[in-house]
This record gives sequence, structure tokens and C-alpha cells, in this order.
Amino acid sequence: MAQQQQDELSCTIFVGNIAVFCTEQLLLGHFTTCGEIAEIRLARSENLSKHLSYGFIRYALIQSAQLAIQTMNGTILCGRPLK
Repeated sequence: MAQQQQDELSCTIFVGNIAVFCTEQLLLGHFTTCGEIAEIRLARSENLSKHLSYGFIRYALIQSAQLAIQTMNGTILCGRPLK
């Protein structure tokens, strides 16, 4: 179980500066160029009405996560540079 959690963490990247109107579907389309995505989670406000401009993307493979870190920083999505 601990190894599985470690693998999932290794495959997970942080994405910041996400426009408030940007959706999981838009993130999926933007980041899938680096590989198969297992999960996208946007941090949400307590009332769940909007996300907090950051989230996490978990890739199926660690190589895909590494590629995303190397190539996606600063790319523009919904008019904002992702960090």
C-alpha cells in the first residue's frame, strides 16, 4: 500500500495560476499531450462554487508527469500562464 501511494505521488504534478472559469475538461485537453491522465483535482472553496486557481494532475506514468513538468510550465490556458 505504501508503495502505491508513493507511486501516485510521483506521478502527480501541481498546477497553479488556473483561471477561475477553466474546467477539468480544458485541463485534460491541455495536459493530455504529455501522456495518459489518471485524475485531475481542482482545489475548491468551502461552498464548492468555484475552484481556487490551483489543482493537481495525476498521470498514469511517472515519465508523463516528468514530461509535463519540463514542458508545460508557462504554457497559456484560458488566457493565463500555468505554473
